[in-house]
Amino acid sequence: MKNKSFLVKLLALLFASTYIFAEESMQTLFSGEAKYSGFGAPFMQSITVGDTTKYAIGGLGAVLVNDAFYFGGYGFGTGIDEDTSFGSGGIVAGYNISSSSLIHPHIFALLGSAGVGGKNASGEKINQGLNYASVHLGAQINLAKWMRISANIGYRNVLELDGGKYSKDDLNKITTGVMVLFGYWNK
Repeated sequence: MKNKSFLVKLLALLFASTYIFAEESMQTLFSGEAKYSGFGAPFMQSITVGDTTKYAIGGLGAVLVNDAFYFGGYGFGTGIDEDTSFGSGGIVAGYNISSSSLIHPHIFALLGSAGVGGKNASGEKINQGLNYASVHLGAQINLAKWMRISANIGYRNVLELDGGKYSKDDLNKITTGVMVLFGYWNK
């Protein structure tokens, strides 16, 4: 009988506390309603392999959350010399700081895989795969409500490299780039 009484009191307390706390709103790390939009950007990124630097052409597309955080995908490629090509693709994540200001900083990271194709010393075609991460810091200028231009500098760090012609030291390099972003910013 005692256990029944205790159980009834416990259930009554749970129901009462549910009613009392039901009126409070939930606290979250990210409050308010999120605004989603997106953008696409043709871009040009410097690629250094060994001692040779070329500019790769590519594209990037991302979902934009609250005009600040974005995530999406990218891809680009270029010929390094007559025997070597570089192609890459992967995911991008970034953050715009004070994006409603005319000129504002942003930071983004690329996490991707690449292929370096070329010929070895005996003239045979070889392909060398690598996985890398690069972090970039840049500045964006708001040209119009639907268009921005960005210049950035970053560092590519090779995480994994197949055996072949090039070493990590040949591929871990500083990189620069320019993007023209077309999209919808909510502010």
